[in-house]
Amino acid sequence: MHGAYGKETINLSKKEAFMATITLSKFDRFVAEMAVREGKFHRVNEDKLPRQGVVCACPDCDQVKDYGDHLHSKGMERRQHVGVAGGPITLAYNSPAASLDKVFADFVAYLLTNAGYPLLAKLVKPFAIAVGKPIRADVFGFLQIYIGLAKKQINDIPLMPHIPCALAHRYDINLVQQLQFTITAKRQLKYLFKNVKVACLVHIDWGDGRKETWKFSTLDLLEWIEDNRAVFAEAKTRLAE
Repeated sequence: MHGAYGKETINLSKKEAFMATITLSKFDRFVAEMAVREGKFHRVNEDKLPRQGVVCACPDCDQVKDYGDHLHSKGMERRQHVGVAGGPITLAYNSPAASLDKVFADFVAYLLTNAGYPLLAKLVKPFAIAVGKPIRADVFGFLQIYIGLAKKQINDIPLMPHIPCALAHRYDINLVQQLQFTITAKRQLKYLFKNVKVACLVHIDWGDGRKETWKFSTLDLLEWIEDNRAVFAEAKTRLAE
């Protein structure tokens, strides 16, 4: 394919091209359908959304227009979009995606392979993961949110993970974990920034043309997850791909 700065060839292996090939996993679909069926995901109503917000969501090019248009249609007309790939799952202190170590290693391997050194790319990748560990997506995310809050005078923060998510896939984070990390991120934001309101939503691309945005209650969802740990464990084993 043509690069942005010329006609250099960019060769990506199937593993390296994960950003463009992710589909909804059977387990994530199972959890999402169960959450909808049991009333843990709620429709987003106009009276539940503020007019403006610092939206922390994954900037996935295949999804951002859908969830942006949806939020706008529900009354959130002024939006400051922040967040790296993965959105709120990169904010939680206990999320593996808070560090961009694996993505950095993928990037280094990609550069070396493209330069004609595929063997060297494989050899240095473990070291690149260690070098990339201090690259903190969470710190960058919090700084972006701060700019939106302080410079744009906005006090509402919608957090929106989504499925399928390429970054979540890279770090082996399923939907249950995404929801947990989003709730952790909410608690961190409430601690860091006083007098802010944080809403938790989730965007789902079902893969059949349907794309939906749902809202969930943090306490209710955490209790639901805890009550269904055995169910999720069994489903994860049964639906392993």
